[in-house]
Amino acid sequence: MALIDTTAELLSELKLHGLREALPRRLEELHGQHWSPSEFLNLCLEDERLHRQNARLARRLREASFPMPASLENLDFTVPRQLDRSLIREFQSGDFVRQGKNILIAGPTGVGKTHFACALGQTACRQGFSTLFFPINRLLEKFSLARTQGRSLHLLKKLTTVSVLILDDFGLRALTPQHMQDMYDLADGRVESLTTQLPEENWSEVLPDPILCDAITDRIVQKAIRLEMTGESYRKKRFKGGHTDPP
Repeated sequence: MALIDTTAELLSELKLHGLREALPRRLEELHGQHWSPSEFLNLCLEDERLHRQNARLARRLREASFPMPASLENLDFTVPRQLDRSLIREFQSGDFVRQGKNILIAGPTGVGKTHFACALGQTACRQGFSTLFFPINRLLEKFSLARTQGRSLHLLKKLTTVSVLILDDFGLRALTPQHMQDMYDLADGRVESLTTQLPEENWSEVLPDPILCDAITDRIVQKAIRLEMTGESYRKKRFKGGHTDPP
């Protein structure tokens, strides 16, 4: 009685999708190799593990909602931005997440702060850390909407359980008392990367409550690594025919 080959169906049923994709190639390679059964099985299992790792990374990148692809490895050091190469290498390891270090990225408009924050976040994703990216004004609007729907606690839980939270463009406008409380609730318990044009000594301009201003500033700044980016705006360079991409 002939055996019916149901390997592909079984692999799908067992959700071994990486092994199903790799198995035809491995079987072809088997003819020219001298693998033992255990060696062949180990290769197939490695294929499945790699497939799952890549799927998890793709999911983390998708859920993070980055506005652009970016990587620390491809930063442009030919443009003077006061970026410390040794510090960038430290960031590439992901230790800033493991050590609970916030990253405060300051500088004038257009110098690549958002791009750099995205590069940090995507590094965290590759290291296995869950990450979320939000322009801060959009996030505070999201809090307002969630509050009207009775879902603000659900949103806060989502934001406080993520490993890395990136808040872009802090300081563009003054926060309402409720939004200051939202910022206070967010500014603890996870690694945060904050981009801003506003120097720390001027944060009281957008955080008018002095008690909450001190508390929020202390929570963010106390354990922060600071990067002060300088240089001409990349947006201006576009019109001059210069660089078109931020570092």
